[in-house]
Amino acid sequence: MTKLAYEAIHAADVATVFPILTAAGFLEDCARQLGADTWTVAVTPGPPELTTQLDLRAPTRNIPATFRRFFGPHVNISEKRTWNAPAADGSRQGGLSAHALARGHEAFVTGTLLLAPAQDAARFTVDADVTVRLGLLSDLAAAKVGELLASVLNDQTIVLDRWLTTRGG
Repeated sequence: MTKLAYEAIHAADVATVFPILTAAGFLEDCARQLGADTWTVAVTPGPPELTTQLDLRAPTRNIPATFRRFFGPHVNISEKRTWNAPAADGSRQGGLSAHALARGHEAFVTGTLLLAPAQDAARFTVDADVTVRLGLLSDLAAAKVGELLASVLNDQTIVLDRWLTTRGG
């Protein structure tokens, strides 16, 4: 198992960023940014929780060659985020659950999400555990999957910042 800690600062308040993070169009743009060839998106509003579900099939070209032979040319990923109602300061907490499957090999990600005020901005953080089932290579593979997840979150940040710029956030 590998731990992942990720943080991004967005130049808008939580009230502006949260609706973007949970918009179906935004999630579709994230899938495109990852190079996914197929995807489905579902957004289920609360109360009490708001849930997003993104299922996609993505190429494995960014996976190191050592592991790509185990996973083949594509990986199927299912990601669910469940967001709680806003706290008094406007912050949002949530849970993250993701599963990746390729050629019978699995990776699991579970963790917490936080979108909180940070002066005139919003701070998005992810703290997660990454587990991979790949025999003797499980720990090494989990570290690589953690790196890939950080890259996916960086892509999300790029898409979110683009939405803020082009949609006047």
